[in-house]
Amino acid sequence: ISAAGIQDPQTLELRQKASLKLAHNFLLRILMITIPVYLNLTKTKSTYISMNWLRNAHYFNQNKAKKMMHELLIPQLTNFRPVTLYYSVLYVYYYKNVVSDLPNAGALASKFFNDSLQTLNLVPNDNVKYLLAEHYVVGGQDKLNPRIEIHIKEYTDEPSFNNFRSQLISYFQDSNLGH
Repeated sequence: ISAAGIQDPQTLELRQKASLKLAHNFLLRILMITIPVYLNLTKTKSTYISMNWLRNAHYFNQNKAKKMMHELLIPQLTNFRPVTLYYSVLYVYYYKNVVSDLPNAGALASKFFNDSLQTLNLVPNDNVKYLLAEHYVVGGQDKLNPRIEIHIKEYTDEPSFNNFRSQLISYFQDSNLGH
């Protein structure tokens, strides 16, 4: 990251390659959908939807945001067949502002997304019995269309925990995300 806080092209390219490697080798995509990270909760203001916002927002606006996100997800999930056993999710975050926070945006996206899956009866439940893993990666900066791309993988049988864990360790060792 440069002094101005903008990633140099080499670092960004490494992150994008690592993200694609994860999506290709580890989370074979069953479905990819997109959700915004800014919602128009009022007529005049676009709001960055994150955990920080949630902590301070009035319950009326929290419910409004959840309903809006659910309405945005419904058309994208119409052809998604229900998960019967296990699933994992990859969130790829395209940020508008370099000071935004991946865990703040990702955690709320996860909450809204998994609640919608459950409400639409597309997963039996979003607890640890069915949702085996969630991963958050930065896809890059997109000032015109900040968003989170969501990739879902369904497992047809219970994956071996050791194999699952070794894939994660291998991903983080091979990707050089921190360098």
